[in-house]
Amino acid sequence: MDKILWKIEKLFFEKAFDELSMEEIWNNLWIKKSSIYYYFQSKEDMFLKVLSFSYEKYKIFLENILKEDNHIEIIKTLITYPYEEKNLFSVVLQRGYCRIESVKSFISEKIFEIQQIFYEKIWLKYGLSQEKLVILRSVIEDLSKKYCILKCPSKLEFEKIVEEIAEIFFKSKAN
Repeated sequence: MDKILWKIEKLFFEKAFDELSMEEIWNNLWIKKSSIYYYFQSKEDMFLKVLSFSYEKYKIFLENILKEDNHIEIIKTLITYPYEEKNLFSVVLQRGYCRIESVKSFISEKIFEIQQIFYEKIWLKYGLSQEKLVILRSVIEDLSKKYCILKCPSKLEFEKIVEEIAEIFFKSKAN
């Protein structure tokens, strides 16, 4: 089942809920239409299961990366993870999924859990004010949306941007 969820997650990462048809999903999975309904009652049910699967991966990722002591590595990885892993949960708020009530409820609950992880791992560990933590997360989330642009050769150097963020929030370029 994880393999199916992983494949569907990649499809929803590339296309919004309304843009992705059930036919496109089963064609990409190479399975019959009736088979997909064996696993999922509806497209919304499928999306929620995929989102839950994606959330669990994202949560494990966060818990692991936020244990690191290297600020540069934490920031760099937080920015690159959504794009490189095509993790749906990490970008779900960018897609306007809050229109679907069941999805909105799920996202609200899980966002609170993510805030708790950041609180426990960053705020308590480094003593950042809650306001500074909100700003740090906002900067990282914004840059993760633009990572596909930042990784291309440009006048802005990704490494220098990460170092500046570390300097601003942690007052340290070394770690």
